[in-house]
Amino acid sequence: MGLIRCPECGTQISDKARECPKCGFPIYLEVNSSMENKICDFCGSENEHYAKFCTNCGAGLALTAEKEPASEPMGACIYCGKLFPQGEIVEIEGKNYCRECVPRLLAEQKNLNANMAYNYAPPPPAPQYSNYVPAPDYNQDYSSHKSKAIALVLCIFGGYIGIHQFYSGKIGMGILYFFTGGIFGFGWIIDIIRVALGVFKDSRGLPIKY
Repeated sequence: MGLIRCPECGTQISDKARECPKCGFPIYLEVNSSMENKICDFCGSENEHYAKFCTNCGAGLALTAEKEPASEPMGACIYCGKLFPQGEIVEIEGKNYCRECVPRLLAEQKNLNANMAYNYAPPPPAPQYSNYVPAPDYNQDYSSHKSKAIALVLCIFGGYIGIHQFYSGKIGMGILYFFTGGIFGFGWIIDIIRVALGVFKDSRGLPIKY
């Protein structure tokens, strides 16, 4: 049976002991493969990475021999599929992305929103139709709205001065009749017959029938 020193407190103990009787340090500690063993600067003995004192000579061991364990991947980017450690996680709307993919993701989202705004523009407002339909200024048989009875009375009693012409909207003929006495009476008599037959027309060329 040989003697060794406890890596934690430096007490000499049996090399078969599973822990130090003084400090309780576990001698047979599982070695982490990601850390290198320590080499004693005085005797050159190799020691476990967790040792603070050389198990051969008891000299203190430098702490610089340890290497930081590699960061284990914590997830995968749903954009590129690569594994990334904790420090590279960027969470957007409950989904994880790596830092390299975030600018590309934001650019694609901006283009997508622009395309959606262009393709799904709201339709123009529906035209508002009114139930009001203006009544035509003529009868269904394309005759004048002027009254035949009124035109006949005006023509009989004032036709020689063109009153019936003014009533039908023919201002020029009314002035002519006024200064010529109904075109010397001939135009007056002819107009009485035309109004009575329903063929006398107003200023728009529509016959005064009713």
